[in-house]
Amino acid sequence: MIVQENFQEIDAKIKALHAKKKKMVETRKVQLSNFFIQVLDISGANVLPQEILAGVLIEAVEKFENKEGIVKVWQEKGTELLGQLRGKKSKNTFRQPDKKDQHDSAKDS
Repeated sequence: MIVQENFQEIDAKIKALHAKKKKMVETRKVQLSNFFIQVLDISGANVLPQEILAGVLIEAVEKFENKEGIVKVWQEKGTELLGQLRGKKSKNTFRQPDKKDQHDSAKDS
């Protein structure tokens, strides 16, 4: 009987951990959604069609997995943008890329 009670206690703990994990995953999804909306608004990307945004994300993941040099540039731009989201002042304000920047980044790919 004692062994059976131990199994029940362990099973209850496992179920509680699974419930906690599920709640944490859901909370993280909400946080990421809110963050993504802020980034889209601040960057001006909220005007892009969903298909383009999806394609950009896919390409970013592919480049990140391949460890291409563009990742460092993305990180620097992201750090600057996040500083703005958090209300920090930075030397350079975030700006929309101009035609020259778009042309230069096309060379990188």
